[in-house]
Amino acid sequence: MEIKEVEKLLGVSRSNIRFYEKEGLLTPERSKNNYRRYSAENVAALRKIIVLRKMGFTVEEIARMQSGALSLPQAASDNVLRLEEEIQRLQGALDATRELARAQTEFEQLDENACWDKIIAAEQNGQDFADICKDCLRFSAEEFDLMWESVFFLDFKAMRNKFGGPLAWGLLLLICVVRGIARWQIHGESFWQGFFYPLELFVIGMAIFLPIYLLGKKHPKIASVLLNIVVSIAVAFLAVIALLILYCLGTLLLNWIF
Repeated sequence: MEIKEVEKLLGVSRSNIRFYEKEGLLTPERSKNNYRRYSAENVAALRKIIVLRKMGFTVEEIARMQSGALSLPQAASDNVLRLEEEIQRLQGALDATRELARAQTEFEQLDENACWDKIIAAEQNGQDFADICKDCLRFSAEEFDLMWESVFFLDFKAMRNKFGGPLAWGLLLLICVVRGIARWQIHGESFWQGFFYPLELFVIGMAIFLPIYLLGKKHPKIASVLLNIVVSIAVAFLAVIALLILYCLGTLLLNWIF
């Protein structure tokens, strides 16, 4: 069975399947053309992985269970504790929302001061509510989109939502080609030297943003501060890059005209 057939059968994306393979949870066979071939056993294993992941088991726990280093009952007990903690974390929000539902209060009549005092008192007593710090990360991401839009006059957010990854890679490739041609025509350097430089910057960017993204899952406040700092630096950097690109394109145009 090919990967697209597995996607259709189980309703899971190719990226999920490849991720589980990368983590060592799934090992399909390879055909003579080096294509992945999924046996009935592979599909059964993948279905088991999906079932456990939907229940909240971690990838690490599934890997340890597959190797025999962890029993299912022990992993299930640990998962129960995690889920109970998550339920408890949201219990304050659930209780407050139930109270609003019972009161049948419209938005305009909501007494925000009374609600504020109740929530603050509940938090001081150790009760948790929904984490609003993630809004800071979303705001920073939207600022980043607006910055790109102001530089290139394109709605990158809408384009990203529509085209996703291919758009990002296409833009990166375009920047690489433009810089390679510019370095070759203007400075007489190797096209490939200019071409690979933006890729190096991309790798550096990933090395910066990926840890912040992972940190944001557990410590959103710290991640938000770090992201704001990085975005501020990136705004200045990209403005310089945009000016350089315009300069290169203008120089090429003048050389072509004259």
